[in-house]
Amino acid sequence: MLRQARGYPGHPAWWQLPGGLNDPGEDPPATARRELREEAGILLRHPLRPLAVDYRTVDEDGWGPVVDFTFTTAPLATGHPVHLSPEHDTFAWRTAAEWLPHLQPLQVTWFQAVAAHRTGTPAILLNGRPMA
Repeated sequence: MLRQARGYPGHPAWWQLPGGLNDPGEDPPATARRELREEAGILLRHPLRPLAVDYRTVDEDGWGPVVDFTFTTAPLATGHPVHLSPEHDTFAWRTAAEWLPHLQPLQVTWFQAVAAHRTGTPAILLNGRPMA
């Protein structure tokens, strides 16, 4: 995960997965690959597998309703180089359990729901929470 170099209104700088908005005509896997390359300098050659889809109707950060896609892939080799963009000031590799103390309260439920689906079917979330 990467730590934001600066917070934004209403939020401190926090740890996050590489990600961002799609470019026109870009599908979600292509967006994930591009954002990983732009934010961490990693050119991913492994296939992506959907890990979670989160429909966000609640607009907590000034964004309109969005659909977030999260993907997983094969692990990178130990020591794989990371080249951060100016958006981030550091990175770390940790297990899902090791990340929990480093997350903001708003991230924990989402992170736990996504981590629970690492080896199974994708998680379907509504506003960051598992759908009932």
